[in-house]
Parts: sequence; C-alpha cells; structure tokens
Amino acid sequence: LDSNIEARTRNLHTRLDNLDKSIFMTSFPTQGSSNFALPLMMQGITRDKLKDVCRILEEEGVEYRLGTAGGGNQALQPYLKKFPHRIDGALAHADYVHHNALYVGNHPELTKEQIINLCKKLNNV
Repeated sequence: LDSNIEARTRNLHTRLDNLDKSIFMTSFPTQGSSNFALPLMMQGITRDKLKDVCRILEEEGVEYRLGTAGGGNQALQPYLKKFPHRIDGALAHADYVHHNALYVGNHPELTKEQIINLCKKLNNV
C-alpha cells in the first residue's frame, strides 16, 4: 500500500509539473490527497476544447469521468430530485467544475515518461 501511495503521489506531481499552467489548473492543494485519481480542469475552456481533451484521453486509453469525484454541482445530479432541498444563490463555481472538469485515473504503475507524453499531447489542445 505504501509503495502505491508513493507512486500515485509522484504521478500527481509529474502531471502538475508538466501540464501547461496557462491552459490547465494546477495550483490546488495536494497535501493529504489520496491521488487515486487526478483532477483535470482547463482554465477558461470551451466545450470543443473539452471534447478535444476527452478525445486525446480516449486515444491514449486513459480512463476518465466527467466532473470530479464528489465535485461539481450536486444540485444537477438526478438523485437529488428524490430529496427535498433548496438552492440559495448561484452556483457558478460548482457549475464550472460540473461541466468542465475531468477526473482521470492514476494507476501506480504509470511511468514518468507515459505521464509526460500525455501531458505534451494535452498541452497542444
């Protein structure tokens, strides 16, 4: 378990160090992160650019999920219709994450070279 955690932590930092900071958000707290998956969110994106990112991930065989694990706007999730709730004000940041962020798997056996090569492709989107 310890070696998996260490590998996933290295993967996280390799990804953050190699993604273009003018395109992708990379300045979020990493202390205490479990790193079993990596958040991937573009800055000021268009839907077409997100589709391009998804296409690259699919071509490279990288699994991802839209939104982030537990992030995004939970008020948009179908399950919430079953429960009484109220929304107080705009949820602009949650909406942005909900519609524009990805959660990318982080396998501990990924190599540094694999991560850097993927980042290079993503940086050209």
